[in-house]
Amino acid sequence: ISCLRRALAMSEGALIEAEDLGLPLDEAPLAGLEATAAKTSLSLGQARQTIEKDLLGKALAHNANNIKRTAEQLSVSRVTVYRLLEKYQIDPRRESRS
Repeated sequence: ISCLRRALAMSEGALIEAEDLGLPLDEAPLAGLEATAAKTSLSLGQARQTIEKDLLGKALAHNANNIKRTAEQLSVSRVTVYRLLEKYQIDPRRESRS
């Protein structure tokens, strides 16, 4: 969450860019989100939830569903990752089988 707050503060435009998150451009987890945002009108809360869920899912996949490494990558606590998993009804055990 803190990395998202930092990115919101650092963002110069209406969209959060990979560099705002401190991510390499070739591994940006938000690829394609700009086109999606242009096609839809989301509230700030909806946009945050969309980004948060997408970041969490991509970080989990990148870290083979390892909660500790996912938390480290996102600069949040493991408790926060577990809270977000519950919030978005993501089961990493099920996700790893897909």
